[in-house]
Amino acid sequence: MTATAILYSCLKLLGAEVEFHVPHRLEDGYGLNSETLRRLAANGVQAVVTVDCGVASIAEAEEAHRLGLELVITDHHEPKATLPRAAAIVHPRLPGPDGATYPCGHLSGSGVAFKLAWALCKKSCGSAKVTPPLREFLLDSLLLAALGTVADVVPLFDENRIFVRHGLQRLRARPSLGLQALLKTAKLEAKINLGAVDIGYALAPRLNAAGRLGTARLAVELLITPSSQRADTLADFLERQNHERQLIERKIMQEAREQAELEGDAPAFVLASQSWHPGLLGIVASRLVDQFARPVLMIALRDDQPHAQGSGRSVPGFRLHEALQECTDHLVSHGGHATAAGFRLLREAIADFRTSFYSVASRELGPEPVAHRLVIDAEVPLATLTHGLLTALEQLEPYGSGNPQPLFLADRLRVVGDPPPRRRRRTPSRLPTCARMAARCVRSPSAWATASRS
Repeated sequence: MTATAILYSCLKLLGAEVEFHVPHRLEDGYGLNSETLRRLAANGVQAVVTVDCGVASIAEAEEAHRLGLELVITDHHEPKATLPRAAAIVHPRLPGPDGATYPCGHLSGSGVAFKLAWALCKKSCGSAKVTPPLREFLLDSLLLAALGTVADVVPLFDENRIFVRHGLQRLRARPSLGLQALLKTAKLEAKINLGAVDIGYALAPRLNAAGRLGTARLAVELLITPSSQRADTLADFLERQNHERQLIERKIMQEAREQAELEGDAPAFVLASQSWHPGLLGIVASRLVDQFARPVLMIALRDDQPHAQGSGRSVPGFRLHEALQECTDHLVSHGGHATAAGFRLLREAIADFRTSFYSVASRELGPEPVAHRLVIDAEVPLATLTHGLLTALEQLEPYGSGNPQPLFLADRLRVVGDPPPRRRRRTPSRLPTCARMAARCVRSPSAWATASRS
């Protein structure tokens, strides 16, 4: 969604006649779709630019070529051995024409879109310095790239860290009308120190809600609308969608957990149900990975379609896209990267696929389930958690994948009571109070405790 908003706004600003198309998750699946390409060609479209997809769409790219469409692919997912036929492929891990590789290979789809938009703006101006309108557009796009980078859980170091750090500054100082409305519905409009955690746990779920339950088109419209009234309407709709998503997600989580517990000591889980919503499989799989510490694949079955749709999440050290490649004989299609992937398969192939995937997981992970690990950064007495230390820890932000919040251990603690409720303030302090830290740190009289600034 953020990548679409970036390139749509860029091309329109540069004078192109442009429209955007967001696949319907339930009807079109993910990525390029041959039927959609035929419909676009019939409507007079001459060029198609993909965002966050396409590098593994070999057959669809051939169809685009047959239709006379100029295809430009921007993606960050794992490519296959053969690249699709396209006018250009923009990908951070593919070598350039001179054989050189890009120094930051872990850009998100929105990061790739931002880099392309930046190059187009410089090209249109004929210099590295762009015009004031294009500069403002690029600053707005940097914020969108930050949203997509955090939401896609890519490592927050190198260029990704720069995107998020400066994008958060833009979010605090000058959010778009759509994001202003979204901050309001999330009750964050008065928060001073907006951080990556607010993107990951407040803004991204609301933006994703519409796409998970159907189509993300309205969320893209929210990101690009010039109307404050339309922004408020769309933000309210996404809030209702997010509430509905939470209710459905809890039901799926309960059913999936029960299935997983029946699997016992299996090296991974391949779970399937007729009642699960395809758009929520990934987020539930992620929660199950956190709980069981092993790869989880979830499959949604539908009576009206012969193909079942699946989504998976993995654990460190188990490259999910490579594991699916080993099981490709049982799949119709698949794509993704090391930690997350999507796939489609025939209903009657599920049992054989489960057996094959379990075999790969057992070989790679060993016979015993992966144990949960808790990595402590330092052992400290609570007295060392001073104002100066917490201020210094702020310099390590933004926190997220690849740059987790510091985790401290303090032992020999004793619970003496519950902290009093903290009154809500319009301008909250940038630093947590002792009461908040005590509530978050102390778990039991004799056990270790953690203190983590969030």
